[in-house]
Amino acid sequence: MWAVRFCIDYRMVNAIKDVYPLPQIDETLENMYGAQRFTSLALHAGYWQVPVELKDRDKTGFGIRKGLFWFVRMPLGLAKAPGTFQRMMTAVLRGLMWQCCLVYLDDVIIFTKGGVARHELDENGIRPMESLVRSVREFPVPQNDKAANDLSISRDSIGIKSKI
Repeated sequence: MWAVRFCIDYRMVNAIKDVYPLPQIDETLENMYGAQRFTSLALHAGYWQVPVELKDRDKTGFGIRKGLFWFVRMPLGLAKAPGTFQRMMTAVLRGLMWQCCLVYLDDVIIFTKGGVARHELDENGIRPMESLVRSVREFPVPQNDKAANDLSISRDSIGIKSKI
């Protein structure tokens, strides 16, 4: 099976800069010092999980023999793509970053520095520790259908399922 990968000249679009810092490897390794358990995730086609706003789609246009097309999802090759994706992942995992997970673009590592798991256990059963899920619960509620759909796409693309 083969997949088509587009290589489009985005030099004009890439002239407009929007930088967002990526995690530094030394800070990442230092933060994980003492961690006892790890799991890593590689998100599938991460950039293609980020919608391109309608007003910006014409900037992603390209022409081939079959016609003129544009991307509805963020394509590879945009200078802003890494920062945009990192910003989204940081927002989605806000409150968990640097405590029990680290993100570098589409790679996520989850770790624990103590105990077997990050759950509470009592007579009512087992559940995630409140301190670790608070940031997900406090994530801003979408104010319109488009924002709700965008959030649903973002959550589903990284495997987070919940009742909203």
